[in-house]
Amino acid sequence: AYETLFVPALFGEWAPRVAEAAQVKLGQRVLDVACGTGVFAREVVSRTGPSGYVAGVDPDPGMLAVARTLAPSVDWREGDAESLPFPHRSFDAVVSQFGLMFFADRHRAIREMLRVLAPGGRLAAAVWDSLDNSPAYAAEVALLERIAGKRAADALRAPFVLGDRRQLNQLFEDAGIG
Repeated sequence: AYETLFVPALFGEWAPRVAEAAQVKLGQRVLDVACGTGVFAREVVSRTGPSGYVAGVDPDPGMLAVARTLAPSVDWREGDAESLPFPHRSFDAVVSQFGLMFFADRHRAIREMLRVLAPGGRLAAAVWDSLDNSPAYAAEVALLERIAGKRAADALRAPFVLGDRRQLNQLFEDAGIG
């Protein structure tokens, strides 16, 4: 259901944009952190070509099973962003497309992404904008809170928690990117 419904509606259109932002090129080694069903990794396979290497890591075995079916050439691994299963300096680009806001320890996850990034490499993270700038979702969150309570509404608020650019910049500075 995630691949069939959410990827086309919410995530698919962003993969090429995020790949451009990360400046993914032919022959590079690219890691997709919190890859889900692999929409970003599938996008960059064509950009890195046969001489490149693309890996995806996600904690959900079900998501990875779908990813493996859709792109068997990608190195799919089960794991958390806070403890990436790769050696130091393994990748030219490390990307998290819409995963950073869900990590249990965001500072540690950013430090891990930096650990596996080669010197001169690029780290890119895409996050959702704030609810203040997403009125349809804000209305949905308000309705859910009224009908089902704060806990249910908080689950829907989760993707929007890093939408403030100052807060996002501070998160990266605190993790060691100045």
